[in-house]
Amino acid sequence: MGNILIDRKAVLEEILSIEDQIRTERTNPTYLNVKRNLSKLEDRVFGTTTVSVQSLDDPSKMVNVRYNSSKMKETITLYRERQTEFDEKMDKLQVRIDRLRKELFK
Repeated sequence: MGNILIDRKAVLEEILSIEDQIRTERTNPTYLNVKRNLSKLEDRVFGTTTVSVQSLDDPSKMVNVRYNSSKMKETITLYRERQTEFDEKMDKLQVRIDRLRKELFK
């Protein structure tokens, strides 16, 4: 009986650890910048022809892109890819949590 409790405790600790990793990823400044800049790129402001966002390679630099240009499409694609990387990482962590919860409550 004591061995089962130790196993359950280890599973609970791992779940808490993974939840902490997810929380850390969601508050990661790089992730937040990617999310914010992607939103800026996709949300067109009436009356403007360009948008300024941080460069993915060097966040200290700003990049000006014209709406409907090939550079704009390329920049959006790069930002979406980066956001997808973060989302996939968080999804994998969430799948691990779900699997551990099933194991815990079987």
